Amino acid sequence: MLNFGLSLGKASSFDPDAYRITKIEETINGSCTFTSGNTCTAKSTLVASTVNAAGAETFTWTLSTGEISSGQGTNTIVASTTADVDVSLIATCEATDTISTYEKSKSITQQHTPKQSEGNFFLLSDSISFLLLSDGVSKLKIT
Repeated sequence: MLNFGLSLGKASSFDPDAYRITKIEETINGSCTFTSGNTCTAKSTLVASTVNAAGAETFTWTLSTGEISSGQGTNTIVASTTADVDVSLIATCEATDTISTYEKSKSITQQHTPKQSEGNFFLLSDSISFLLLSDGVSKLKIT
């Protein structure tokens, strides 16, 4: 008798009919621009797609940094960060149907870009700035 070492069991533990999150997609890329000495708020929209739900689904999102502006409890959230530099974060979604729970994460980077001025900007203190434009006009801002 010849034995070729074949296994007749399951080749994989992957169940195509199991409840799961197939992907988390950033449908709106978070980016913003700010003037020197300030910050801006970038907002990304993230959507979790699931398959094979058994009954009602609930979604719980967490972020490694920033805040959830809207959508907690749904499959779509808006993640916000306020900064003067680019911010990388990890968004994690835990999806639950009536019989199981599945978790998936996605890393994104939100762009916080300084605006290019038309002249020379001078920050004189926390509340006083001076802008000298290329046409010789100057602006003094006191906040």
